[in-house]
Amino acid sequence: MDNNVKLIKDFPEIVTNEKVLREVSRVTTKEECEDIKIWDKLRNALSKTDNGVGLSAVQIGYPIRVALAILENKKKRYQLCLLNPEVLDKSEKTFKFKKEGCLSFPGEYTNRHKWIKVKDELNGTITYTGFESVVLQHEIDHMDGLTMHDRKVDDTFVRESPKVGRNDPCTCGSGKKFKKCCGK
Repeated sequence: MDNNVKLIKDFPEIVTNEKVLREVSRVTTKEECEDIKIWDKLRNALSKTDNGVGLSAVQIGYPIRVALAILENKKKRYQLCLLNPEVLDKSEKTFKFKKEGCLSFPGEYTNRHKWIKVKDELNGTITYTGFESVVLQHEIDHMDGLTMHDRKVDDTFVRESPKVGRNDPCTCGSGKKFKKCCGK
């Protein structure tokens, strides 16, 4: 582990140093997680946030492939622990999820896949959709050394053809001005 990484003591702090967050997390074991009490540390760190729902171990100074998410569906609130997750498949379509946030980089958002199929040592293979999918993609990105900056959404609109002005000839070939023809 990098000597510059601040480790959790009694009161965990969320790492905001991008150099630390870009470290690719290593595979770990359930025994190591239990020895260092990583689940308790993640739970404790999440409980100190106002709106955090997920946290990877690297965000609190442990570059291991572990994450915790506190999720809610229509029926219940539940905790999802991930150990060495691996994305097996994902949707081709993506969507901009403006409510996504990062405890390390607040106020940013990005595009995410509509669904992902994840295999991990605690839950087996499951396909996640919607908000669950967004949270898991985000935390797995952290484990892979990726941040919100790597998936930043570019909202710039790029026109495929030159803009037609009001007084330009109409694109339909009528010979009229655009404003008097198709531009009405």
